[in-house]
Amino acid sequence: MSTFPLPSNLYKSLGVLTTELAGLERLITTAIRFCCSISTWDEAVCLVGGDQMDAMLKKLQKLIHTNLRDEPALLEEFDTILKSLNTINEQRNTYIHSLWTYSGFWEKDPGIDRRKFLRAFNPKKGLEDIERTNATDIDKFTNEVIATREKLTRFFIDNHKAIHEAIDRRKLEELIRQTPEPI
Repeated sequence: MSTFPLPSNLYKSLGVLTTELAGLERLITTAIRFCCSISTWDEAVCLVGGDQMDAMLKKLQKLIHTNLRDEPALLEEFDTILKSLNTINEQRNTYIHSLWTYSGFWEKDPGIDRRKFLRAFNPKKGLEDIERTNATDIDKFTNEVIATREKLTRFFIDNHKAIHEAIDRRKLEELIRQTPEPI
């Protein structure tokens, strides 16, 4: 425990956020499993095991765009959700990989800073991204994660049949391509 422990509501908010992000990653793995017609969870884990979320999102995008290439309305709906997922992934990395510290003890209203070292020098920020934040900001982001996860879930529930039929068509097309011509 640090010399200056942070408020318990901040720890709680970070814990809830982490749990919701883990649920989102599990849903993305499930979606990839569905798009690949993989029957067991172990096979799905082998396919994405160890992948970071951005790699998983790229796999899911490729699978959806390959299988639903003849369904522009579904692709547009999916791409809107994917844009939100990519934004969440960027913010996820910021929240999860930051150092949380008290700051501004000398100020009238001291607060909590989220500090993240940057991979490269940024002319505006230097080598560190620092932002004053609080548990309410984290809770707001958590609600965005939950809402986006619900949209992705709804997309697969509402379009289950269309996605499955598209996958079956692609498999049939591949089988036809691989079938030798009669002599």
